[in-house]
Amino acid sequence: MSHKVTIDYIKQANFSIIIRDTNRVTLAGFPTKFVESIACGTPVITNENSDIGDYIKNNGVIVNESNLYEELLRIFENEYNYNIEKDLFDYRKYIEKMSNFFKEIEK
Repeated sequence: MSHKVTIDYIKQANFSIIIRDTNRVTLAGFPTKFVESIACGTPVITNENSDIGDYIKNNGVIVNESNLYEELLRIFENEYNYNIEKDLFDYRKYIEKMSNFFKEIEK
């Protein structure tokens, strides 16, 4: 599928589910699919990995993968209100912060 078609599916979904093994690679990286889902306004169900907990807030749910079945049932059986921060990863939000950072390292 093309990227556009995939994004259209994500926009229509109730959730994106991103469960990653905890290993050296996943602890060093950040799932780009998480960013895409949030930008589409779709909440994410994920396990604790890298620093994803800093960004999940009202954007989804962190689950314990050892009880994944029960956790998913709990989520799907209850109604949750998510206030998705669609612009959370919009580069324009970070222009001033990055500008200040570069000014500091120029000194």
